[in-house]
Amino acid sequence: MLAKLKQHYHSLDLSGRIDQVKNEYNDIKIKTYLVTLNLNLPVVYLYLTKTNGINRCYYESPVGGDRYTMTDNHRFDDELFDKEVLFSGYLFENTYIVENVLLYRKDFIEKEPLYDRLSLINELLDHFYVPDPVIETHKIMCKDYVEYEYLLSFLKEYANNLPYAKHINGLRFCPVEPGRDILIDDMSRLIPSQNSPIAPGSYIDRHKIVPNPKIDTCVFNVRTSNKPDVYELYMNDKYGNLRYYDIACIPNNVVSQKVRSIVSGTRKRFLCVFNREFGRWTPDSHTNAPINCITDLK
Repeated sequence: MLAKLKQHYHSLDLSGRIDQVKNEYNDIKIKTYLVTLNLNLPVVYLYLTKTNGINRCYYESPVGGDRYTMTDNHRFDDELFDKEVLFSGYLFENTYIVENVLLYRKDFIEKEPLYDRLSLINELLDHFYVPDPVIETHKIMCKDYVEYEYLLSFLKEYANNLPYAKHINGLRFCPVEPGRDILIDDMSRLIPSQNSPIAPGSYIDRHKIVPNPKIDTCVFNVRTSNKPDVYELYMNDKYGNLRYYDIACIPNNVVSQKVRSIVSGTRKRFLCVFNREFGRWTPDSHTNAPINCITDLK
């Protein structure tokens, strides 16, 4: 399989090269992009396979145009080695950051939508992997992605605490559907205004957002949209009319999976928790309680 993998390198752009794009803001706004932090580290591929009946984890790392192989022990489920899995990511210090999954069930899936590949990464790490700091030389974790409207909070409150913070050298906009990534190396140019959150343009009579609500839990009517991980929140005005309030806060992939699972049914009322770091509400659980009024927040 390693021979097949190396042949596939020639047909895949696995080098991490991205076009330097400075003026494609309209494209970012029109299409659905997830934003991640670009790193000035070489791409390293983690490959799970079975050789001579023994589970092997290979790190394939490009060095000076050549590739060398390192092996490592990891607590992945046995079945993943039979299926064969290839991750791409970044290896540094005692950490391996997974950015993408390229091979699964012996099929190359790099052309699948990004959202599906991120869901697969989280499923594999949540359910088929048990960390063990004793036998592992590198802790494995998933790279962070957010939607554009959370970019300001992501950069101000979150990015500096990431284990790879010192390696950040720009922003990378990854289209949810297959397409070209956009790299912006001047992060200050794309920071959105905190006072003008993105909202569907058809909701002219939306509620004015309360930046510092006096309560931390609130019942909203929650509706899905035609974009992944975008959920619309509605609450009553003082006359009892249901009006659009904001989009839900989905700050990371763990929250994304939870919210997707609870909002996928027919129920519409959800108890939401206010995330003071991002200044938005996150659906937490179903409820039969009445939907709150905008005056409850003030």
